[in-house]
Amino acid sequence: MRIFLLRHGDAEFEADSDALRTLSSRGKADVWNVARQLASRQDELQTMLVSPYLRARQTAEQVANVVSINSIKESDKLTPEADSGQALALLEQADGESLLVVSHNPLVSRLLSLLVQGSPQPDHYLDTSQLVCVETDVIAPGCGRILYELLPRA
Repeated sequence: MRIFLLRHGDAEFEADSDALRTLSSRGKADVWNVARQLASRQDELQTMLVSPYLRARQTAEQVANVVSINSIKESDKLTPEADSGQALALLEQADGESLLVVSHNPLVSRLLSLLVQGSPQPDHYLDTSQLVCVETDVIAPGCGRILYELLPRA
């Protein structure tokens, strides 16, 4: 199984709340660039799990315009401060052989660390619009390995 972890694109700071922040023009361009790179790899994506925050939804919409996705589901278990253990349980429930998760730091970096190192204490944080592909036979702490990373400005 492949799990693709994508941090939302760069966002504007001005908004009524953190959940309502929108992608900046740079964020839109960066997400488009990463989505194109992902499409060129021809990895089949079955399910996309997305944070309900606006900038994550905008990121997901932009990716879905470039990459074919069978199903898109929102979850409040993917917000910035959500528990990485609960997010991991959400991944276990998802259908298919490939998942794309669109979320925020610190959660997305904690989830990557949990999948690969077995601990939610990340040794590095994903940048905005950065995507990491993890391969695993079992969705469990420490069972994954990083296959590749995509950056908006490679």
